[in-house]
Amino acid sequence: MLIIRNLRFGSRNQNEEIKLGRQLLKAVGAPDKVQMNIFWNFPDKVRGKLIHSQEIDLNNLQEIRIGNYINFRDYSLSDIIIEFEFLLFINNKEISGYLRINNDSLRKNFGDLELDIYPFDEISNFGDLIQKYSLEKLKQNIESVITKYPKEFGLVVKEAYIAVSYGEPSVDLSKRIWIYYSQPFFLIVDLLNFIKNFKELEIDKGYGLPKYLLPDYEQIIHKIRPYSVDFLSKEFMSSPKFVKRFEHEVMQKAIEIRPGSLIISSNNLENNFLFARDLSEKMIFPVMSQVTGDKEFKDILDKSL
Repeated sequence: MLIIRNLRFGSRNQNEEIKLGRQLLKAVGAPDKVQMNIFWNFPDKVRGKLIHSQEIDLNNLQEIRIGNYINFRDYSLSDIIIEFEFLLFINNKEISGYLRINNDSLRKNFGDLELDIYPFDEISNFGDLIQKYSLEKLKQNIESVITKYPKEFGLVVKEAYIAVSYGEPSVDLSKRIWIYYSQPFFLIVDLLNFIKNFKELEIDKGYGLPKYLLPDYEQIIHKIRPYSVDFLSKEFMSSPKFVKRFEHEVMQKAIEIRPGSLIISSNNLENNFLFARDLSEKMIFPVMSQVTGDKEFKDILDKSL
């Protein structure tokens, strides 16, 4: 399954997610009539089960009473996936897509809300469509929904991204063409995950990106491993010196970055790859290279920058 959208919320609120999903469907140009499917366990008939399917009108979509469609004696709400299938018409092409509100088991890898298209011609997913068709307006429409949604509905979106990906892009910054962070802290989390998983990241041959092993990679991984990513991120962002250096380095990249809540946008995957690699080398490696078992992390953070 290909991911293009990953929205993380503070807690699960299904009807709030449905409201946000409706806004996203409108933003990408979905028609008023969409097909709603309710699945158990997984969104296909092989690994899961289709419980209910019907056409609905987006204009009337405010909330869904799941109890009207499933018997809670047979299914747990935590196992239920709500899917909206839709058609797009772009460049004289009819394109099929879906938006899913994932169940608990899928949320870790595929996010709370997931929006994608089914592959066609040489287009693999929604991020690929935006990149190859240069659909900047479509990307801006999505950004508008994400950035204004907390103010209008009170639901906090911590992180969202559009990815050009073959597989699961949650640790691969180089596959994302647009990222929203409610706080820069979440970028540090992603950088640390990027470093920890660097050897496993596959760079798509079609884009001609280099496979690049970070200097002293194994040593840094060994030193990061005892710490939780959240702990390290909080410690980094608690240092005014680190934050100042971090902001300077981010603004030097050939990627569009807007102030406020951090928004990063680029259709150049090589730039994105170098962005993640260089930030890791300049901001994370100098600190972690000096960490030893008998030293406190806080004691060396500012000294190493």
